[in-house]
Amino acid sequence: MAGSNPGPALHVTELLLRLLNVPLQDAGRIAGASLSLRGGLSLGWFLLSAVALVGLSAWLYRRSPGSVSPGRRFLLTALRALFLVLLLALLLRPVLSFTVEGSIRRVLVL
Repeated sequence: MAGSNPGPALHVTELLLRLLNVPLQDAGRIAGASLSLRGGLSLGWFLLSAVALVGLSAWLYRRSPGSVSPGRRFLLTALRALFLVLLLALLLRPVLSFTVEGSIRRVLVL
């Protein structure tokens, strides 16, 4: 049984390399990954804005009609707040970088 299934990590790596348009025969494995934020928005402003957006979402749903149950109101508030914070996170301009290692076949002519 050992060796019959390469494991899910290989399938995820292969899918990721295809999404990045890296030829599979040239790439062996992903050696490293890094996430950097290249936006002009600082982390402090991001957190302050995120708290303000979550508060705004809660305030808007607080005024919803009484026919909406408290559980549904909380779910809608959480989904709207999550959407707005993720939209705000795009201002940070996240960049995901990968280092791909591969092997190059060389021909030896005698």
